[in-house]
Amino acid sequence: MTNRKCLAHIVCKPWMMGLLLAFCSCFLVSQAQELPPEVLRYADTVLYNGQVLTMDQDRPPINVVQAVAVREGRILAVGENDRILGMAGPATLKVDLDGKAVLPGFVDTHSHPNSYALFHRDFARQVNEAYVQTLRENDVWYTNARWDSKETLLADLKTFAEAVPPGKWIYTRMGIDESIYEILNQITRYDLDQVVPDNPLFVTAGGVWGLVNTRMLEVVRDNYGEKLLPGIVRDDQGIPNGQLLGSAGEVIDAELLPQRRPETLVPAFKSELEEWVALGVTTLSTRLA
Repeated sequence: MTNRKCLAHIVCKPWMMGLLLAFCSCFLVSQAQELPPEVLRYADTVLYNGQVLTMDQDRPPINVVQAVAVREGRILAVGENDRILGMAGPATLKVDLDGKAVLPGFVDTHSHPNSYALFHRDFARQVNEAYVQTLRENDVWYTNARWDSKETLLADLKTFAEAVPPGKWIYTRMGIDESIYEILNQITRYDLDQVVPDNPLFVTAGGVWGLVNTRMLEVVRDNYGEKLLPGIVRDDQGIPNGQLLGSAGEVIDAELLPQRRPETLVPAFKSELEEWVALGVTTLSTRLA
């Protein structure tokens, strides 16, 4: 029997074929396990020829390398140009940074993008007009008022209330400003009762500060009991004076008033978050108020 026939005879035996395949598989797996994970598949994107600030916790103050490889939206590797460019394949997007800096995404631990979106330059008018319509459909009458002084605010509320049917809720709001707080701090529910005696009235500034008249205080008591809400300011005798500070105004706004419709908020929220991402903010921590 020739050597070729002997080899064919051995290889053709089923048990020999299984042994050979097992050996080859183990060899290939062993070889693959010895390779670094980044070479098993090409990177989707490689940024090179830049200053990549890795912000390693174990390398203070700042570690700077030339390039970074990205795969499936995650950092694959960082290092010098030659090494990272070696991870690029035919379909990899390669970006020459030309010396520009690259930083990890920023993590913002205290912001209110959902609130900022309501004042977005491209959507504020649309969002506010839709909200005023929602309020009116639910028998809440919204008005603007001059916040120049205690007198102008009370005068505008009085004028508006004269055209509102008794019993209908009246609502007005303003952004947070130190001068606004000074005005609110001068007003009590007794002042509001003189200009709006027949309608529940809720005045808020940024959700943090606010005012209610006696009729609105009764609504709050009906909903939350005699203990009322945290943040309702009381006078020296322990009687609520109509001023709100902190969570009380936010609860009234979120739970007793009609809310904005999602379909009017989505475009504003989306645009607001896109602008944050464009600035490098990739993670936000906020409460929805």
